[in-house]
Amino acid sequence: MSYKFSTGSTFQGDIYYEDDRRGARTWIDFGHDTITLRPSGSAILHTEATKVGIGTTSPDYTLHVAGDIGVDQKITHNGDADTWIRFNDNDITFKAGNITFLDIEKKGSAPHEITVNDGSNDIDFVVKGNGSNEGNPAFKVDASTNRVGINGVGSPDCELHVDGDVKVAGDDPRIKIDGDTDSHPGLELYENGTRKWIVYNNYTNDNLTFKTDSDNIMSITQTGRVGIGTQTPIVALDINGGLRVQSDSIALSNSKTPSNASDTGQAGQICWDTNYLYVCVASNTWKRIALSSW
Repeated sequence: MSYKFSTGSTFQGDIYYEDDRRGARTWIDFGHDTITLRPSGSAILHTEATKVGIGTTSPDYTLHVAGDIGVDQKITHNGDADTWIRFNDNDITFKAGNITFLDIEKKGSAPHEITVNDGSNDIDFVVKGNGSNEGNPAFKVDASTNRVGINGVGSPDCELHVDGDVKVAGDDPRIKIDGDTDSHPGLELYENGTRKWIVYNNYTNDNLTFKTDSDNIMSITQTGRVGIGTQTPIVALDINGGLRVQSDSIALSNSKTPSNASDTGQAGQICWDTNYLYVCVASNTWKRIALSSW
């Protein structure tokens, strides 16, 4: 095929390939302010004053592709060479300002990965809601501290900081608190930033200990003894202090008879049988009072 041209203006209609005698014709279609390439009659490339269409003659954008696009490796932002999307085998990387914000990778076997901040930069991961509840962000990972904030917490002050309730559901759900060796795993209760109560495991004796911000109040031993005012209870309920009962009686359900006045006992113990009320007045020292009917 040859095309003869001359200098100056030339007014021409559509241009056809003269040797294309089989099937649909191939030509360059000149329209009103448009040029369309039509191999075998199909409109493959269409140009207008400010738009180009591939696979369409009605482009909506500067470049409008009606169909698939194949990219060998990169889509780069013009004038900003370190901002791009790169395609490798089974991997897509999103980079802005030469910082890898997101990497999507299908590994040789599961699990596969979507990695945010693949270059270990100071990039916070933020998910925003509609501003309801306690506001935005709905979820934030602070890269500089490795802390997570939920429900309006933009600056988490611990590893997981939630402004609101936390619910654990399921079959026998539990919250596991696993402290290091010789540590005090537990719970702390605050009011407007002031610590009021601490409930923790005391590693020195493995007691479950309840304390205010500074004072131990109650301990429960591994054997089920409860100490109030003492961390070393020697009976089921050991109170270091006064006891007030706002009722009409105290019931000691089981009877006990010391074998003699020197039987084992701690000062303050009280027991009874059908004939006597026994009081331990000192270590291993008992006295008794006879009981009678009236």
